[in-house]
Amino acid sequence: MELPFCLSMVLCDGIHRDAGSGKHTILGTFSTIHFDKLPNKSPFAVYFAITDGQGEFSLQLRIVDAKADLSDDVEQLFETPKIEFECPSPLMVIEGGFVVAPVFEKTGHYICQLLANGEEIMERRLLVAVRAETDENEH
Repeated sequence: MELPFCLSMVLCDGIHRDAGSGKHTILGTFSTIHFDKLPNKSPFAVYFAITDGQGEFSLQLRIVDAKADLSDDVEQLFETPKIEFECPSPLMVIEGGFVVAPVFEKTGHYICQLLANGEEIMERRLLVAVRAETDENEH
């Protein structure tokens, strides 16, 4: 069994799959989430396209604190259930997505990790920020 290679991983507001053509449309890409205050919850989607897999494998998305990722103590914020796939040919490209709704307790850098059979095959950084308050008298 060969683990798949990730061609793309995109953080976005949503993913639409056309029932007729099977094509995916990625809606509202981003790398930063802005909140008015924390803690806060922000549902979003993560699109992926993988290839070079062979046989059965599972995919899962995990979100971890980037600072914790630098040490052996990984502070996991969110994890999806595993999705099982079977790939009969390494030439096949599998597209899909996860919808997630993590609760962010603090600002900072996070890492969205795509895992195949528990091994990371791609990651994307995500910045969580709080909007600066503006004075109502300013223009």
